[in-house]
Amino acid sequence: MTFSLGRVFINAMENDILRNWFDQYVTEFTAAEDTASDVVTNIRLKRDHSERVVKEIMWLADQLNLDDQARKLAGIMALFHDIGRLSSMPGTEPL
Repeated sequence: MTFSLGRVFINAMENDILRNWFDQYVTEFTAAEDTASDVVTNIRLKRDHSERVVKEIMWLADQLNLDDQARKLAGIMALFHDIGRLSSMPGTEPL
């Protein structure tokens, strides 16, 4: 069984841009020198969680025989699935 998402296309450059944006966004929450260590730990845990979700989604995409475009989209969706939670965590504000 093969699934397709139709006209949704993400090229390699767009994929890299989105991943880089995510990394920079997460870093903004821990870049200030006065960021409390527990906040830094929680942000890192959220980032690590998102990366694990990406790995799980890629495994699932393999099991479902998703095409390359669907895999890219699923990976980006997994990476960004908790993005709003970063700014809502106590003690966090992006620079």
